[in-house]
Amino acid sequence: MPIKIPTDLPARLALENENIFVMTDDRANTQDIRPLEIAIVNLMPTKIATETQLLRLLGNSPIQVNITLLRTEAHESKNTPAQHLERFYKTFDSIADTSFDGMIVTGAPVEHLPFEEVDYWDELRRIMEYAKQHVYSTLYICWAAQAALYHFFRVPKYILERKVSGIYEHHILHPECRLFRGFDDIFYAPHSRKTEIRSEDVLRVPDLRILAASREAGLTIVENRDHSQVFITGHLEYDRDTLDAEYHRDIGRGLDPLPPEHYYPDGDISSIPTMNWRAHAHLFYSNWLNFYVYQETPFSLSAIPTCHRSTFNWGGNAFLNTLSLRSAFSPPPGRAISRNADIARGGERGRHISRLSWANCRHSPPLKALPLDPRQRRRLHAYPKSRHNPAWHNSPETWGDTHSCPLSWHSLRAQRPMRGAALLGGFWRLP
Repeated sequence: MPIKIPTDLPARLALENENIFVMTDDRANTQDIRPLEIAIVNLMPTKIATETQLLRLLGNSPIQVNITLLRTEAHESKNTPAQHLERFYKTFDSIADTSFDGMIVTGAPVEHLPFEEVDYWDELRRIMEYAKQHVYSTLYICWAAQAALYHFFRVPKYILERKVSGIYEHHILHPECRLFRGFDDIFYAPHSRKTEIRSEDVLRVPDLRILAASREAGLTIVENRDHSQVFITGHLEYDRDTLDAEYHRDIGRGLDPLPPEHYYPDGDISSIPTMNWRAHAHLFYSNWLNFYVYQETPFSLSAIPTCHRSTFNWGGNAFLNTLSLRSAFSPPPGRAISRNADIARGGERGRHISRLSWANCRHSPPLKALPLDPRQRRRLHAYPKSRHNPAWHNSPETWGDTHSCPLSWHSLRAQRPMRGAALLGGFWRLP
């Protein structure tokens, strides 16, 4: 099914050339169907490029979608023609009395500023509060994800010494999450930011869980309990040449940036970058539209502010979420884990990046490896014997359900002691 956009939107020609199914207003008005209403709050300075990137992903879905483009009124865009903004964009005040099935809030190049010093911060806070009541599911991207986590949960951001830029490998921590239907165990995604959020701050919030993370880039996808808010710190929507354009832009500004990591083949900045995240980007947005919006939103938009939202119990505490992180990031043999706030050694880059780091809990004995059927080896679910769970029995019948505490089979197969993980704010010691 297509996305519905204005006939003269510049992105239309580019999308049709890529064989993306788009529908003009005239054709959509002849159909008797209830399409999804999706709002895109575009905070990026290059609004036309960002429109095209997001519409490309939203258009690759069997669901018809109406798009409403929003901009902030408090900020004057210098990189997008005023005629384009007047023709295709609305302000928040013009839609404040309506509801949407879904909303996407993009990143913005203002991460060096404290949130309160951003010129449209008050307006953005109003939009986020509005979305909480009038939007069924909202997807916050990059800086917007940091802003929303700070606004709703007081999760702080941290300035990095060096910009995180490149294509990074990510691990899925909750494969049962519907956002990852059809995903491989490992996926790649672009990152481009100078700030981060840290796992220890997110794990302190009972209503948040970490869905995916990277050893190098840190936390990537977080969601709240009822799926009404999804926070992604990367840029799955990026085109093949977006990081390349940002790199040469920074060179032109005299910033002396390092080339994006894992991006140029053989590190040759003159070569064409390899795009290895496109399939997962399309799948992620299709899953979000289908499972978090289309399958759950009420038929009447006016019912969204009062509708009941289904929630899923994932344990209710940081201990269970921490075990999921340990599953993906169990340390390799001979790799030390620091309990202190050391600086992660990042080679020539020398970045000060908070890693997903663990220290052994003194009160928990090692977990025991049990014989497994080959079909069970990929996922093992167990509760550790500790003061938190004294009723431990070494039998499969007493293991948790399929959504509880996934521990890595690789670590158990190697017969290394595994203790109950506790997050103490240390750092990975990287080579």
